[in-house]
Amino acid sequence: MLKMYSYIILILCIIIFGVGLSGCVDNSEKQPHAIEEETGILAQFPAESNQVKSNDKQMIKDVYIEALQNKTKISCQNVDIYLNEYINNEYSDDGYTFQITRFTALDMDGDGIPEVVLEIFPGSERLVLHYDNGIVYGYDTGGPRCMGSLKKDGTYDWSGGVPHWGVSKLQFSSDIYETEILCEVDAPLYYINGEVVSEESFYSFYDTQYQKEDAKWYPFSEETISADFATIWGN
Repeated sequence: MLKMYSYIILILCIIIFGVGLSGCVDNSEKQPHAIEEETGILAQFPAESNQVKSNDKQMIKDVYIEALQNKTKISCQNVDIYLNEYINNEYSDDGYTFQITRFTALDMDGDGIPEVVLEIFPGSERLVLHYDNGIVYGYDTGGPRCMGSLKKDGTYDWSGGVPHWGVSKLQFSSDIYETEILCEVDAPLYYINGEVVSEESFYSFYDTQYQKEDAKWYPFSEETISADFATIWGN
């Protein structure tokens, strides 16, 4: 009888313990946040519910605009310099005058804050601007062979010649950036995320990359850049 009584007590304890645990589990359904489709320049900037709040978005917008209008300096190669001065000093040579012809904005490193990519003519050099803690950093990434076929998600093609090419994305840390290689051909080997794969697997991966939506480029003008940002960010 005593043994039966102990067994009943044990069952009751298990039931009570199980009920107690159920209170620690959130069984509510998590509905995906609906994000309205935005059109126009800088449509890639995140909605207010994402990582960047509305007041932060306004501040970041203002910092970018002032840098693009040469009202505040950017940091390039550990030097604080106005954007137009950097372009003149870095690119202009042999009688050529270099200028920004178009730009795009997209989140290249997945932190919720888009980078601004400037295309500089002649040569189609690419200068990437990255915001970090109130400062706009500039990174010279080279021409189309160094950053070609730029996609909306920030990934891009690069080529070191016929036997060596691939797809990468950028990661930023203040005045430096790192290249994360997603896939590459280094003849006769094929790689995906650093691992040797078959030719078939490689081209299957690359085909998915190729089908991604391209970045959308816009004509660049200091006079209209503020209005362009306001199209998405609001006044």
